[in-house]
Amino acid sequence: MINMRRIQHFFINRWTLLIVVTIVVVLLWNKPKLDDAHYYVISSFAIVYTAIVAICDFREKRKFDKLNYAIELVEYFDNKELRVARNFTRNLRKPIESGKYSEDLLLKFIEKRYTFWELLIDADLRYLQKVCKPCGDLELKDSLVYLFNYWQKVYTALEYEAVDKKYIMHHLAGVYKEQYKRFKFWLDYQKENGGDKLQWEDLRKFYDLVFDYVRRQNESVKTHSVDIGLLHLPIIQYFSKERWG
Repeated sequence: MINMRRIQHFFINRWTLLIVVTIVVVLLWNKPKLDDAHYYVISSFAIVYTAIVAICDFREKRKFDKLNYAIELVEYFDNKELRVARNFTRNLRKPIESGKYSEDLLLKFIEKRYTFWELLIDADLRYLQKVCKPCGDLELKDSLVYLFNYWQKVYTALEYEAVDKKYIMHHLAGVYKEQYKRFKFWLDYQKENGGDKLQWEDLRKFYDLVFDYVRRQNESVKTHSVDIGLLHLPIIQYFSKERWG
């Protein structure tokens, strides 16, 4: 598909120098024949044209900066502070979705509200501890705090249009949707026990945003694809789970 904005910007930048040079040559060549009115029209045109070029350059730079920031945010998702929570959800994705572990058990494990003896006799707690491998001194709860602080930062950047929304949603929408669903019980617990209610609200709004995005993308895939098995799965969620967990 032809991008008219890029074409316009290309020709504006490439022809700017040529037009300025042409104006200067015409002024010098016809100087004796030009009166004040002609100078006024030509100078006004030059000022307006320069302003248009400056606006186009600013818009392109703004667009470039937003894309760069979006790329930085996506790359930060691989940060070690988030890795414990990511690995935990990846390892337990299927058991959690199947309902094998209750939210009460997961909450007890995350908050470490169990005794040494409970850990000895409870096989589920021992298994959770086994699959939850700390990253240095970072525990699961600390990693979850980092993780959802990160998601709030992403949402704030989207809210204030500081990043390329299309790039962010394409790479992170399905990931956040799954992580929010898996840890909503913990977020609700934090809210009810003195947590940041503003953060809870931002995370909920972000979930609504990505849920709508994923739904529209899946509907688009169904509409424009051949009617075969995999194409009718939630495409974004499917690949996001495999890559990010």
